[in-house]
Amino acid sequence: EFTHYTPIFGMARAEFSSAQITAMHIMSVAIVWALMMVHFWFFMRDRRSTQAQLVSSAKMVAIARMASGIAHEVNNPLQLIVSYAERIKNQADASGSAQSGLLESAEKIQDVAMRIASINKGLLALSRDTASDSFQNVSVRSVVQLSLDFCRAQVEKRGISLEVDDIPTQWCVSGRETQLSEVILNVVNNAYDSVIENELKSIRIEAKAEPNWIEFAITDSGKGVSEKLVGRIFDPFFTTKPPGKGTGLGLSISQSIVVAHGGQIYYDHGAPDSRFVIRLPRSEDLYDRSV
Repeated sequence: EFTHYTPIFGMARAEFSSAQITAMHIMSVAIVWALMMVHFWFFMRDRRSTQAQLVSSAKMVAIARMASGIAHEVNNPLQLIVSYAERIKNQADASGSAQSGLLESAEKIQDVAMRIASINKGLLALSRDTASDSFQNVSVRSVVQLSLDFCRAQVEKRGISLEVDDIPTQWCVSGRETQLSEVILNVVNNAYDSVIENELKSIRIEAKAEPNWIEFAITDSGKGVSEKLVGRIFDPFFTTKPPGKGTGLGLSISQSIVVAHGGQIYYDHGAPDSRFVIRLPRSEDLYDRSV
């Protein structure tokens, strides 16, 4: 290329010595190899990161299958606990006020058992493939409650303030309850990871209704998302967490679910704290028809 060309516009041909030509050939080969090695280094780094995320994802799948089996095993003894608690309540109630302490204990047993049953029901729902389920009229309060059944104890145990607005029972959206609960759970789990090391630890869940939309807002006291990363947070396998702490799939899966329900999920740049917003089409309100 350097020695066999036709000069244009009156330019003179540059004469190179054989040593210069050899040096240029060596430099060009060295540059090509250097670029290839840099490219290979980036490829291997991304490959290792992806492998770590896939391994973590595979572990989560295995845990989900195990949780499903545990939930089935727990169901039978749990039903016995509820049955015996109900029997004690009936006997204590029939015996009069002298058995008030026994009645109170039976009610506490029943409350705890029903709480375990609620969590068990959620485990079975989350471990089941709901992609083929039809859309139903789903209570907004029920969606939030199902999500909190899984994370409330863990959140409060770590000293995190969890505030949930009072959501009217009649507000409804059309969709799959389990999938929508999974979306909220994913965002709350991200908020948990964001605030766990902070001195001020708080998570707030709000819901408001518009004529055609129900809007969830999940706000935490974490650092938030930097501007340069906002455009990537919904990309599959993108995560700022170390391997084993996150798969980078939570927000990506959540976005897919929300879009499939005709809604949108986004990070609110204008909020003073870290805030994710989920908007879903509102359906017919659920009223008590016995009134």
